[in-house]
Amino acid sequence: FGWRIKDENGNHLIYHNGLWHGFTSTITHEVNSDITIIMLNNTTASISAIKRDLLRITKTELQKLGIINEEPPSTIASLAPSTKIPNS
Repeated sequence: FGWRIKDENGNHLIYHNGLWHGFTSTITHEVNSDITIIMLNNTTASISAIKRDLLRITKTELQKLGIINEEPPSTIASLAPSTKIPNS
């Protein structure tokens, strides 16, 4: 996969979208809330718009239930694991 990393309105996203002969798909992980959305679509609707709406609705409901409490990482760089090269 060619994973993309995006900061959208303070939400850190890691995602990959796909398109093939009238079908679209996405796998998106929102780091702040630890929600992953996987969508397969065979309509002309914008998968990005549906994904944004679905993430918003899901986060709102999970926050109401007290299941998630968002505390975003300070920077997008903090998403990647640190790699330390041992001294030789």
